[in-house]
Amino acid sequence: MTAPLMPETDLARIRKWAAATFPDMPGVDLRVALEIDGRHVTVVELRPPWDNKDSPEWVSQPVARLTYVTSRTAWKLTIPTWDGHYRRYRPLPTGPLDDLLIEIENSLIGDEA
Repeated sequence: MTAPLMPETDLARIRKWAAATFPDMPGVDLRVALEIDGRHVTVVELRPPWDNKDSPEWVSQPVARLTYVTSRTAWKLTIPTWDGHYRRYRPLPTGPLDDLLIEIENSLIGDEA
């Protein structure tokens, strides 16, 4: 993993948002994790394996990616495509970090959280 190429204060806000929005709860088969790499923060949904409940390996699925655009000192929101790439999230492709986090919570994660 490379060193983050984003403001540490923003990274701390994203971590705090994730912990507050998706706390670990016993008996809930959904977790959310952050994968941080360079200037990307990927929000990943974790679920237990559907075919082998005894396996310790949870299945991960990217939900959204925040990318820090250093030239504009702004954040961009993208969503995964079926082929493993990412595309702009059209309703709110860029904006203040707090607005993008709310958008992820409300529109992308939905009622499962």
